[in-house]
Amino acid sequence: MPNYMRGGHIDARDCNWLGFRLRDALEPHIDQIITNSQSNVGDWEAWVQSKLMNALERMCDDAARNATDTGLHGLVHSEFVHEDTYQTSKQRSDLIIRVSICDPDPECLPEDPQSWEEPTEFYAVELKYKSTQEPNSSFVDRVKMDIEKVLNRDWHQLLSSEHAASAWVIAISLGDSQLEEMMYKAAEEKGIEWQVIELSETGGIKIWTYEHYVKGVVNQVLFSYASQKSLTIYQRGGGRPTEPVMHPDDCICDSCAYAAYLKEKEKLDDLTQNQNQ
Repeated sequence: MPNYMRGGHIDARDCNWLGFRLRDALEPHIDQIITNSQSNVGDWEAWVQSKLMNALERMCDDAARNATDTGLHGLVHSEFVHEDTYQTSKQRSDLIIRVSICDPDPECLPEDPQSWEEPTEFYAVELKYKSTQEPNSSFVDRVKMDIEKVLNRDWHQLLSSEHAASAWVIAISLGDSQLEEMMYKAAEEKGIEWQVIELSETGGIKIWTYEHYVKGVVNQVLFSYASQKSLTIYQRGGGRPTEPVMHPDDCICDSCAYAAYLKEKEKLDDLTQNQNQ
């Protein structure tokens, strides 16, 4: 089981790591996003999607290369796929991110990822964009369909072999207070809670994220900010592997790999304390 953290502090952004990764990808293009949002829905979505695809592909490649270079887990392979299926399911997702590890093994061929271990991480992402041309009600309806799609899947059965997995609903919106009210109402109806990142006050650009947590803890998430920072420090000779310093107050959500890690650490601390008494 991979543990990518090798010292340092957990990053508060890891409670919503994919949302902040998208923010990092879109932030350099804010002016273009606002300008291009005046076009029709299809063209604007295609343009934003192309920017995200390129950025996320680089993120996957860089993160896997960083982990591989440490030599801690053999070869680490990440795969970013647009519109693919959930494992053996016929259900499609807008984006899928997979991570697998090839530890030294005669049957594990570095040039053939199909011969590698079962994927260690799996993330299904439903992604929606709103242009200024689309009515608020239409956009919210599309997002609600994504929420239902994520909530109605038996993820534990589909993702039985992975160590870390989750399904995400992400919406990128341009709108007003009325749209925000509708988005929060939709979340209340479906029994979920949004995390919202304001990309730009100009144009009201926001990234809405909901992570349907399936399994895993944040030190098993290759793309978490803390994992990548810790791998970099370790690669540069930052000392022997150690567990990260915990800051429970940094946890800003209840149902994610970040929160799960804090809960597991709390259980371990209680067990250790009881054994020492």
